[in-house]
Amino acid sequence: MTLVSVIQRSSSFVGQLFLGTILFEEDYALFAIALGLTSIGAALRSVLQPVLINQLENQPDAFKTTYRTVLTSLWGLTIAGVVASSLLETVLSAPGLQPLLILLLLTMPFQLLAGFGTARISHGLRFGQVGAAMSAVAIARNIATVLFALGGLGAISFALGGAISVAVELLLLSRYTSLTVSPGLLSKQTLLDVKHSLTSKSRTETRRWIWPSALAVALANNGDYTVASLWASKQIVGLYYFAFTLTGAFWVLLNSAVSTVLVPGFVALKSLDERRVRLMETLSISSVVSVLFFNSIAVVMAPMIHSLWDGKWDGAIPAVLVFSVFAPLQFIHPVVQAIARGTAHWSLYFTDIALTAVLTLLAAGIGAATGGLGTIAVLVVGVDVFVSYVSLVRLCRALQTSAFDAIRAATMPWLLGLTSLIGAHLLHPLDDPDISGSIQRLPVFAALLIVMVALPYRNSVSGMVRSILGQNS
Repeated sequence: MTLVSVIQRSSSFVGQLFLGTILFEEDYALFAIALGLTSIGAALRSVLQPVLINQLENQPDAFKTTYRTVLTSLWGLTIAGVVASSLLETVLSAPGLQPLLILLLLTMPFQLLAGFGTARISHGLRFGQVGAAMSAVAIARNIATVLFALGGLGAISFALGGAISVAVELLLLSRYTSLTVSPGLLSKQTLLDVKHSLTSKSRTETRRWIWPSALAVALANNGDYTVASLWASKQIVGLYYFAFTLTGAFWVLLNSAVSTVLVPGFVALKSLDERRVRLMETLSISSVVSVLFFNSIAVVMAPMIHSLWDGKWDGAIPAVLVFSVFAPLQFIHPVVQAIARGTAHWSLYFTDIALTAVLTLLAAGIGAATGGLGTIAVLVVGVDVFVSYVSLVRLCRALQTSAFDAIRAATMPWLLGLTSLIGAHLLHPLDDPDISGSIQRLPVFAALLIVMVALPYRNSVSGMVRSILGQNS
């Protein structure tokens, strides 16, 4: 799944090569604001995955009930959002926002429908099929978005590309979504299920977390764009979103891969001892791989941005460096969240994402009101790392394992890898887009990264390679 994430992001990067040339800061800003208002569907899908997998394993009837009630509720939210779209465009002073909102809102229920099909495949641990679908969807979205942008559709190209990708995913998963539940939404049973779900006594502890968790995830993942737009210019918001799509989005895709694998994986682990061992193993491997990957990105990104877009997006470099340098520490967060869900620690999970949402919105608002692009990025990333470690300590307590050992496993590779970035920066500043100077620092960076990270953690690296090649289970 990590390999699939790289394939996804690589296709996204190729797409962005074209989009960065065709579109402008205002286009990225407009889509980012719309995304902050409509990401509840994607968040709901993420939150539901472990719930659905558990239901398929233990309560097939509950799976059907969840399908009917949640999809019906999301359709209701979609209609309400469409009605309010004109007002939102006026309040946020964002001309052109309404059509973006309408398209993204209408896509949400179908995006969630595909999630029910993915849950069936993940429940069977058929990660190859999940990965193939994820890769195809990403490629379809990026190709479609570029084509629409070439057609002069501006920011709305992002929404149309998303709609195409959802259609492709439904087609690929039609075997698992076309007859997911019978009777379907337009049935008397749906009314009975919705009525029954509104009574507090009928709801299980897990189901009570679904909507609050989805709202918190949506705000934590995309709310910063909308909040920042209240104080910062559309140009700053556009640069911020552009920087995230270049680097920060890598770990979001890895988040999806981690959730796909770790949630059903930890559901299948029954003993506390097994879960403790897998926790340490996962933290170590995730940290090493992310350090090797994101440190390499940090070293080459400034000259790459300058040369690829002829200086057009140089203003995004400070945020790009913040996202890439601290990405390995941020990557702790999706790992902890996935394991918390896989081990059914819902209170831990919900308080984690609720705290993340609140602090992210505050950080984005404070950063936009008091500083510029770099300030927003530092504050938003900082609160995410803070919550990551708080939740890691809480997870260790829940699994009755050493928090010190877990923090060391997650942090030591980053600290060691930081020496390679410092060495490279001393030779030539990381934020300088000059290509010749950047090339001079690469040998030193590579040598330090190999000596400080790759060699000490060679067992983790080789284990990951063998796993990808299918040589062990």
